[in-house]
Amino acid sequence: MGYIIISHQANPRKLNRNEEVLGAHFFSYLVQNERSKNPGVVKIFKNVIKKVADRRVSELNENTWPNGTSEPSRWWGSQTAQGQYADPILMQCRLTREQKYIDAASQLMDYNMGLNPIGKCFMSGTGFNRVEDPLYHDSYPMKLKGLGPAPGLLVFGPADSRQQLKEKCPLMIPDISTMPAQRKWLDNRRNVSGCEFTIPESLSYPAVVYTILSGGGKWDRVTDLYSESQD
Repeated sequence: MGYIIISHQANPRKLNRNEEVLGAHFFSYLVQNERSKNPGVVKIFKNVIKKVADRRVSELNENTWPNGTSEPSRWWGSQTAQGQYADPILMQCRLTREQKYIDAASQLMDYNMGLNPIGKCFMSGTGFNRVEDPLYHDSYPMKLKGLGPAPGLLVFGPADSRQQLKEKCPLMIPDISTMPAQRKWLDNRRNVSGCEFTIPESLSYPAVVYTILSGGGKWDRVTDLYSESQD
């Protein structure tokens, strides 16, 4: 669980500490019933979650594609940070049980799976048009053996072409600088701003969100989901 940005639009890397709260620190306080809670504190925290969740749903509905921000190129990875955008939405869903919130979270996660302008699944090892060259050195031996990159890596996706030009990426036709914002991406490890990823920003959020959307469950060590005998 990460920061809920009170100002909604601030760049997380240039954020005034007075404009952020850590959702995980207070959400457990809201949902627990073993100890007494301060009504005033509960009201403040619920208002914060609702305000941010409703803003995210509104931005989702305003976008042509299910991207959760109105400023998709403001920081590295902002195009594919759907798990972060879904975080407060799922909190609000847990508090209210309103269908529109779970629907919004589901739509957001579709973007990274291929429901985007270039039809690319930005997670390695998933989908038929998937990422093939994430910036992950441990993947290179696997690729040399014909196994492809390590699966489950969600790359940053389209970014500001000015940064890509600094990285001396391979030439692209048409010129990447002439492409619309959500098409400025190159599946090449030298495209650092587009093919890099981080554990807290790229991997942690989707791991939680996809688990919630799939209904969770308990792993059965006996059943091999990838066995050929499985339907």
